[in-house]
Parts: sequence; structure tokens; C-alpha cells
Amino acid sequence: MIENLVDVTIPDAAVNDCITKIAAARDALKSFLLYSLTPEQRRTMFKMGQDSSEYVQKGIDYAQDPDLRSDKLNLGEWNNDFSATRQYMKILTVLEPFYFDVTDMMMLCGSEAIDQAQVNYRFLRFQAAENEIKARGAYEDLKNMRWNQQRKPATKK
Repeated sequence: MIENLVDVTIPDAAVNDCITKIAAARDALKSFLLYSLTPEQRRTMFKMGQDSSEYVQKGIDYAQDPDLRSDKLNLGEWNNDFSATRQYMKILTVLEPFYFDVTDMMMLCGSEAIDQAQVNYRFLRFQAAENEIKARGAYEDLKNMRWNQQRKPATKK
């Protein structure tokens, strides 16, 4: 038998309830979710984290003194941007662990399902090689599918 780390059944009602609540949360913020970034924009923009948050706060503190503030800055807009960033960070503090929990379980269950499909595929391949008629059709069908591959090793960037 194949080792199976997780055996979970998620009722449709639980999934639908979760989707409804996530949609309601997104709807509550709809007027504040104004832009969608392209992958290139995401790649090239500064990312706000703990260290950069402290840097920005210290910069705002210094900029309260007009002698320590560039004429090119709008202090009100800078404060608004930083305040909004902190509000979004509060949401992400709750959302991100949930996202990773769901993603981890989806990956684990999916990987286990693929492992089992691969074991059965090898069984069908063997049976087809032994001229088992029923197995031949199933094997040929699966062999011609787009996804029928081994795990790819992680590549270093």
C-alpha cells in the first residue's frame, strides 16, 4: 500500500460556507481594492515588510520637520499610503496563514492522488504489456493524456 499522510473529506457545505465568507470579506474591502498588479509590476516594486515598515515610519517622523523633508513630497499622501499599508498588513496577518494552510493541504492531497494515479498507471502498463485487453485501452488512454510524467527535481535559480 502507498503511504497516505492525509485522508480527509470536506463536505460541500463547509466549502460553500467558507467561499461565501471569503467573498463577503472581499466585498467588504471592494472599494479599497483598486488596482491589480501585473507580474512585472509585482517583481519590480518595493515590498513592505517589518524592516521597511520601520524605515518608512522613521522617515515620516523625520519629515514632520519641514527642514528635513523634500519639497517633492506630499506628507499627507505619504501618511495615507503608510496607514493604508498597515491596514492591509493586518488583513494579511490573518489571511496569509489561512492561504498557506489551504495551499499546503491542496498540494499534499493532490500529490497523494497523483502518486496513486502513477502507481495504477504502472499497473495498467504492465497489464497491457501482458496483453490484457481491458488494461490496454485504459493504458493507451492515460498514456496519451497531457499529464503523465515523473516528478521534476527542483531547479536552482
